[in-house]
Amino acid sequence: MTSVQIIDKTGRIKLKLLDAEVYPFLCNDEVQALNSVEKMQPSVVILNYELRKEQTLDYIKLILNASSGSKIVVIADELSEEKILDCLIAGAKGYQSFKQLDERINKLIKVVDAGGAWVTRRMVAKLLNKIREEKAVSGFKSIENKSIDKKASNPVRSGSLFNYFIMKTQKHYSHKLGE
Repeated sequence: MTSVQIIDKTGRIKLKLLDAEVYPFLCNDEVQALNSVEKMQPSVVILNYELRKEQTLDYIKLILNASSGSKIVVIADELSEEKILDCLIAGAKGYQSFKQLDERINKLIKVVDAGGAWVTRRMVAKLLNKIREEKAVSGFKSIENKSIDKKASNPVRSGSLFNYFIMKTQKHYSHKLGE
């Protein structure tokens, strides 16, 4: 039986779990919930976004610090794609709206407990795009900070990628023009 920690003040999530084959434990206080997560090390943590609202991202990180093996699913009435993406980046393994929670709760728990993610394909695409953007930005910064030669006048060393590309372009064209 899967151990499930529910963090919710409203009681709405626990009502949805009555038919699920899980061992649920409910906490309606954030501090109590963190202590419980640390002590019980549940497989799945179901977190109502409304409990912490804008602080949910930090709270997800706190939960993972208390129990790194727990998989977190955020539940909310409706969240923007950006907020869902932020929750996933913070460490959540999924998101589900309350509207469809009744019909999906059992499968959601099984999938997430088995190591899967509970997000739409559209959200997976957005997450991949975000990763690519971050990688491109970090790659761009690493190029900007690289040193090709040890001379102090090297524009790359001084952190000016623009100057570096101008210098390379000038060398390339001056060579072609016979300068």
